[in-house]
Amino acid sequence: MKPSLFFILGNPRSGTSLLRLMLNSHPGILAPPECGFLLWLTDSYLSNTVYSEESLLRFSKDVFNCRKFETWGVSERDILNQLLITRPCSYLELATSVYLAYAKKQKRSPSMIGDKNNHYIKEIEKINKFHPNAKKIFIIRDGRDVALSYLKISQSDLESKYRPQLPNTIEEIATEWNSTSLIIHEHEHDRNSCIVTYESLIQFPEKTLKKICRHLNISYSKKMLDFYTKNDEPTDFLQWKEKTKLPLDSSNLYKYEKEMTTKDIQRFEKRAVKYLKLFNYL
Repeated sequence: MKPSLFFILGNPRSGTSLLRLMLNSHPGILAPPECGFLLWLTDSYLSNTVYSEESLLRFSKDVFNCRKFETWGVSERDILNQLLITRPCSYLELATSVYLAYAKKQKRSPSMIGDKNNHYIKEIEKINKFHPNAKKIFIIRDGRDVALSYLKISQSDLESKYRPQLPNTIEEIATEWNSTSLIIHEHEHDRNSCIVTYESLIQFPEKTLKKICRHLNISYSKKMLDFYTKNDEPTDFLQWKEKTKLPLDSSNLYKYEKEMTTKDIQRFEKRAVKYLKLFNYL
């Protein structure tokens, strides 16, 4: 039985990496580190239904050359070998073969595969073209804490080539957070979507993860709470994701109250009041 593919979606700095690590710690779920090959290659391969060995070879090379794929430890030959086993007949099967090649490297046989990429939240229509029934897990975080995190990154001295490129003014951050919050709100009644908050994941992790597992139709596993002991985030990414190496800590909630200026809080709230109220942050 082929594993089903689902998506972890949210604004940057909203807990998507934490949730990925938790779900990846489930024995039946594989959620690799971030790499956006799935959508980056749709324009070249989505329209195909028959894939020759030449096209599979080209696809293997294109995936291998995608930004961040080098962090997976999967070779071009590994991808091609899996494609020749799978013999895909659709773009979804083509892409799933890449995750299966990664699963082999990890010596795992998952029943579900999760893809976490923040930019996917603005590309849901494209995802639906090749995977219309995909399960989606949305996570939202208080926008003021998101803003604080953005500002800290903009002021940090990160040397990684993967350094996040994020808005660095209160107004720009609020505009982006509003945009993704609107998308999440629009999926509130979608049967394929599950919405959780970062705050609930930190304060009530077992309850929140059980909700997600019910949505995915997979049994709950306590191993997800040990995510920090199995952290597989690429070393470079840990420069701005260092907290994922530690157990859950409720002191990470609402840090904006102590660390943002009153003026910046007010500026953010003025721009984002609608969705702060909608998600009960105001």
